[in-house]
Amino acid sequence: MLVITRKSAFYANYLRSYKIFIDHECVGKIRVGQEKRFELNEGVHTVWFAIDWCRSKEISFEIRSQDDLVEIECWATSPFTVPFDIFFRTMDYMPVAIKRQDRPQSGDCAEYRSVPGSLGVGGVPPSPPPFE
Repeated sequence: MLVITRKSAFYANYLRSYKIFIDHECVGKIRVGQEKRFELNEGVHTVWFAIDWCRSKEISFEIRSQDDLVEIECWATSPFTVPFDIFFRTMDYMPVAIKRQDRPQSGDCAEYRSVPGSLGVGGVPPSPPPFE
């Protein structure tokens, strides 16, 4: 299951909704403070958001079973950078991040595999590889 929330941050676009795109298909809109839930098939998926000619970066994640849970948050950019962002950062206008990615429990350990561009267990970035 995919859960998307839009945090209340600043006042930029406060009264406007963002379009939600899953696998390059518009599946709905989300307003400040809302939460949307989507049942997805197993596989790798991408999510991004758009408003007017601006959009967020794409976030990729993997659903390996129907028990998987992925939580994604989006929020407004700072009102102080909007004049710059709407002209020069149109493909990265809205911040977006994976808040949580859970796998079902299997025995004593939880099965987890990091997806490129995602956060690690509990929202903590994975440790960098050691120096060789």
